[in-house]
Amino acid sequence: MMSLRSRLSRTARLALSRTLNLAASVALSLSAALPVAAQTQLLVDTTDDTQTYSAATSLAECTDGVADGDCTLREAIQVANANDGSGATTDLDVIGFEVTQANGASATGLATIQPSSALPTILDENVVIDGYTQTGASPNTLAVGTNAMLRIELDGQNAGDVNGLVVTGPGVTLRGLVVNRFERAGIRVGAGGQGAVVEGSYIGTDATGTIDLGNDRNGVFVVNAP
Repeated sequence: MMSLRSRLSRTARLALSRTLNLAASVALSLSAALPVAAQTQLLVDTTDDTQTYSAATSLAECTDGVADGDCTLREAIQVANANDGSGATTDLDVIGFEVTQANGASATGLATIQPSSALPTILDENVVIDGYTQTGASPNTLAVGTNAMLRIELDGQNAGDVNGLVVTGPGVTLRGLVVNRFERAGIRVGAGGQGAVVEGSYIGTDATGTIDLGNDRNGVFVVNAP
């Protein structure tokens, strides 16, 4: 196994270190992005992490398009994994957010999800988890500095000795997220995660990108197959 740092040139290592250590918005392409297939929206509409996944119930709750507080991030990842487009199933690729104040968002729209255990590994291909879909969120538009507004935060302080988001499916994109305070890596890309893209995200900071809330071991960790 080999970390991303050990495979990059000195120039690339310095650029990556500056991006991660100075808490700038991460725009990291791990390899050439794979084409994204036809997509169906899964809507995360609560910061809750206690609902139990059910193949039928969670599918209905996460695809109804209604922000009624019944689809957790944990459920949405499991629904995407279970509905991969094989056989008669529909490929459910895009995980978006619409968390209201009634279901856990702050007055500014910041939705902080605090997993109580490890989140499911993202196994399906071409999954997109898009934090920019949350009300009030927007990407950086400046050539120098950042005016990004990020409104989806994954806070790992209650999750135990685990990674944050773990990717082993190809072509996965993670964007517009704040990932902090996990005891291992904030984001871990394992063998099979070819074409993974992490972009426009704050890794190891608060939602403003200015306060250090580091993940204990790594911000983004990439593992190559032996």
